[in-house]
Amino acid sequence: MSGKKKNSMSRALFLCGIVAVLALPMTGVSAAAMDFSDLSPQQQKILAGHAGDWGLYSQTKQQRLARGAERWLAMTPEQRHQARQRFERWEQLSPGQKATIRQRFEHFQQLSPEQKQRLRGARARFLELPVETRQRLRDTWRNLQPADKENLGRRFQPSQNMKSPEQNAAGSLGGGAGGSESGGSGGAGGSGNGGHGRN
Repeated sequence: MSGKKKNSMSRALFLCGIVAVLALPMTGVSAAAMDFSDLSPQQQKILAGHAGDWGLYSQTKQQRLARGAERWLAMTPEQRHQARQRFERWEQLSPGQKATIRQRFEHFQQLSPEQKQRLRGARARFLELPVETRQRLRDTWRNLQPADKENLGRRFQPSQNMKSPEQNAAGSLGGGAGGSESGGSGGAGGSGNGGHGRN
């Protein structure tokens, strides 16, 4: 295989991986199974690496990939660059780190809209801090004992609610989410939609 063809194939596989990551937040979408030929020409080009196995995929996976391709096509060059960077960071994570991010993302999806909004606001405020401050907070969070992290999450729960076990778990996630972001994992929840891909 020539170097040019090899590079072209590598780029195609890399793009397929990014699209798979973009498709993750679409879990739970159900739709009729589709043939690969039902996709638009642009989607087929992006998902070419999946063409051979397309008929073996579940309806949900087909739909996720199709939507991921749509998201990629709608992105600006800058957004695509950022997506590539997120995917590269994801690929460098250990299986354990990826599993933790997936669990946090699934937990985040179970929160109420108000709870999600609070976490997004906390993340935005964290990202506005100076780099040195964020690093100091990361280090502090990593050195906390699990019980201390849980207590800290409860301490910063809004007083107007957070009484049910589910809501208490969300408060704990509030502390954990900060640790996830500040831990530099760039998770799907941030990625919420962080990002998060699957191997």
